Amino acid sequence: MMWRKGDVVAWLAFFATRGAAVAIALLLLSRHGGTISPSPWGGYAEAIRHGLVPYRDFDVLYPPGLLALSAIGSWLPASAFHTAVILVVFASEVATLAILRQVPGIGALDPARAYVLVVALAPLQLIVLYGFGAFYDPLPACALCFSLYLLREDNDRQELLALVFLAMAILLKTYPVVVAPFVLIYVARRRGSRWALAKAGATLAALVVVPTLVLCALDAHGVLDSYRYLGRRAVEWESTPGLLTYLAGGRSIWLWPDSEGFTRHLSNFGWGFVAIAGPSEQLAVRATTAVFIGGMLCAIFLAWRRSLTWSELVRVALAVVVLLMGTSRVFSPLYVTWLFPLLALTQTDSRRSTRWIFVLGAGIGALTTVPALLKLHIGTASVGTLVGRSVLMLALLALIGWTLWRTPSLRPTESPERSHS
Repeated sequence: MMWRKGDVVAWLAFFATRGAAVAIALLLLSRHGGTISPSPWGGYAEAIRHGLVPYRDFDVLYPPGLLALSAIGSWLPASAFHTAVILVVFASEVATLAILRQVPGIGALDPARAYVLVVALAPLQLIVLYGFGAFYDPLPACALCFSLYLLREDNDRQELLALVFLAMAILLKTYPVVVAPFVLIYVARRRGSRWALAKAGATLAALVVVPTLVLCALDAHGVLDSYRYLGRRAVEWESTPGLLTYLAGGRSIWLWPDSEGFTRHLSNFGWGFVAIAGPSEQLAVRATTAVFIGGMLCAIFLAWRRSLTWSELVRVALAVVVLLMGTSRVFSPLYVTWLFPLLALTQTDSRRSTRWIFVLGAGIGALTTVPALLKLHIGTASVGTLVGRSVLMLALLALIGWTLWRTPSLRPTESPERSHS
């Protein structure tokens, strides 16, 4: 693909902001003797280096994909591990930008430049993400972005690769699982066969389940406990259930240790998070869970009834990720990293609608990370900030829903976005 107008500016802006971030991170590392704080995956790498067995000798907070990266990192000297993490995360964002550059902008925004602008509105990443080398969210975000990109053309090999990268994203961070039903429906509708749905579903399930079963050989209880941990976590202050709990009179706020989510309470190298409790805590969790389940079921039903085009698939993916972020009992400011590639990929048939989706998404990123950067602490956003972010999320969901509702869907074979070669 030839260089488009603005590509040079986009790449220069990206490397300027990210280069500054890496330089700051390496400076911080040098001043702290090669490490700043024992991040979870840094802790896992150190434990594996000393012969400890995951799940048996220490609890694991994240899906198996992170553990695999930690195992690879255990071969590196301890002093070089965080530097390697910083460079890997940086490389994943370069890869995301390269992927986005292959997607032609449809009218309103060029995806590559949109990505740079959105990321620029989240300055917290410039120091925290690279400085601590602890947050790896750009890796699953890149894998999910590439998975969706591969589905643009009707090609069997690319379709299989899309499922492989979707499985990688799920194994790195659980959140992409909410996109999986729509990818499977998209593939089945394009093939015009329910057998295609079963085949794609079985392939994706195998890609996710088989590595998990292999890890069960280490300690099955520990593996299952790491997944049950997700449902045992306390309500986080920055989450929507946390905000509702506070508005309903909940005032019990404390630092919740991650070990409380595991049955054996082994070391897990986690930092914990700011949690909130109150008389309406469980009611808030049930209400937001019901909203999430209802929203997912409605989206799945509509996606099955309509023949989604690729641009509609991307919009649905963005919507369900925002829905998850807005209803989960857990919320971290770094979760906005999940939105950036999806925002950049999103296009509609209306220049105004596309720009407003971009503005609302960028607003969520800025409102999430800028206050945290000013306070130099994650998990202590003000009530006003939480309310504002919730309003922006609702507005973004409503706008995406409106663009999907008013745009007549094309049959997959009629879509100009697919190759017929």
